[in-house]
Amino acid sequence: MADQAVLLALSSLCGSSVRYVDLVLLSYMSRQKKVYLAVGAQALFLVRRDWTRVLTGGEILYGMIKSVVDDEASEMDLVLSLDAEELARKQNKVWIATEPITVTTINKALLLQWLEVTWCADFMLRKGRLGVFPKIVEKLSEEEQHTNQFPAVRPFINTQQVVYDSYGFFLHHEFEDRSGGAETLQTGTYLDGRGVEVSISFDPPVHVQHLEELGRDNVRHVAVAWRKALLESDFQTQLMRSQPYIKKMNLCDDPASWSGWELWVRTETHTIVCIILRRSYFPPMMDLSQDMTLLFRISYEDQKAYNVRDLDFLKEAEFAADSLAPLTQTHSWLREILQAKLDALIYQPDQYQWFALHLKMH
Repeated sequence: MADQAVLLALSSLCGSSVRYVDLVLLSYMSRQKKVYLAVGAQALFLVRRDWTRVLTGGEILYGMIKSVVDDEASEMDLVLSLDAEELARKQNKVWIATEPITVTTINKALLLQWLEVTWCADFMLRKGRLGVFPKIVEKLSEEEQHTNQFPAVRPFINTQQVVYDSYGFFLHHEFEDRSGGAETLQTGTYLDGRGVEVSISFDPPVHVQHLEELGRDNVRHVAVAWRKALLESDFQTQLMRSQPYIKKMNLCDDPASWSGWELWVRTETHTIVCIILRRSYFPPMMDLSQDMTLLFRISYEDQKAYNVRDLDFLKEAEFAADSLAPLTQTHSWLREILQAKLDALIYQPDQYQWFALHLKMH
């Protein structure tokens, strides 16, 4: 993830529109090299760490990618296989089709998302029809490689981990996606046999410098809009709770800063709990902020039928919010880019204070 200034600089360097960049370890023909992998509109670009130029032959057109293998045995590895016919057609002598390209990154899930989006868009432009992203999930080694220092926290008893948009959180094991469980049709809405409906939504990441001009410098300003919408959703409503919320779990050693707000509203027919969370200063750029909302609702009829007390319902919503965490268990940030921004004096004093206190960077 990168802000527009970084992406524009990379786009100029690569000569093509760049949508995403990540620091990766590239393994090819028994050689390894740390490079920046820039995901462009028509190709992948391998950029030197000093950002002086693209590596020689470091442009991999999406049309040359035969398959993308997501290694189940590794939390960080994915493997690119190239198409021999496309390489011959492009007269590309830099890459050999029989030699796989292994990409190691702590942001594997996010990188795979961007690869799928850009590959499919490029395929439609080239072929004039829809294409299926050639992703394969398999184990490439016999034993699992635990690359993180601490193992992932497993769901608690009688709960399951729900995965949505590179995040995961815990729900009761009876919850199912509204789509019926199809992974490709995730709706972000989950239902269980008691009639409880859970919805989760994510706003696009915003640079921390732009929050104030957008009127969102504090998470309570986002909560005001939600409170207004909930109170106007029915003819008669009652606000039971509106207060700051402190997230109580960090299940993946996340270095980011979290803040939140909790709303509890009663309408004519439903009890609603809405928890708004803000994750700021998150890797790899460390200067972005993202808001996410978790909404629990249940009708009074179902509450009475299944003996769901208000306090228990509130605790269930808070437990889900507390368990919300990115899927990545290992975190690192792009220090070179961040240090250049710090030296340019573009941040506010409170932001410099956060970087100094938490990252020891000035």
